Order: sequence, then C-alpha cells, then structure tokens
Amino acid sequence: MCEILEIPRSSHYQSLQLVVSNREQENQELTKEIHLIYLESKGRYGAPKIHESLLTRGFSLSLKRVQRLMSKARIRSITKKKYRPYPSKEKVIQLDNL
Repeated sequence: MCEILEIPRSSHYQSLQLVVSNREQENQELTKEIHLIYLESKGRYGAPKIHESLLTRGFSLSLKRVQRLMSKARIRSITKKKYRPYPSKEKVIQLDNL
C-alpha cells in the first residue's frame, strides 16, 4: 500500500519559491563552457588544459573548481596507459648480426 508523506503546508509553499543562487547559475554556465571545450578537444583535454582555456576566454576560477565541476558532470579526459616493457625471467641472449 502507498503511504502518503505529509509535509507542513509552509514547507510546500516555500519550496515553490526557491530561487537558484548566483553561484549555482555561474556553475551551470561554467559547466556548459567546460563541456564545449571538452567536445572541441575530442575528449583529450583534462582539468588543467580546460582551466587554461577558460582563463583565456575571460573566466576567473580555480583549477579545483574546474575539477569539481568536471567530476560532477562526469567528464573525464581520455587517458592512455604508458607502455612499460616487463623484463623476461630468462636472460636475453644477444644474437650476431648476419
């Protein structure tokens, strides 16, 4: 059976008048801009390069804020694992050049 949750009438009407804060509006605008830069770079740019691009476009924000907004929007750069050769267990025998 379905239980109906009751909340106070004042809370209901107060929730209808909620206004988005200036900081939240700014974050939404920055997230759109971050997404555009990310798509322009074909997903290659990480937070430091996106931060640098935003600074050149006239935005004033920190690297940590860019990182936070990117993680909130689930934006991650493409990373490729560096190749590291593993030594073999046997000793490598040098062959003569024929």
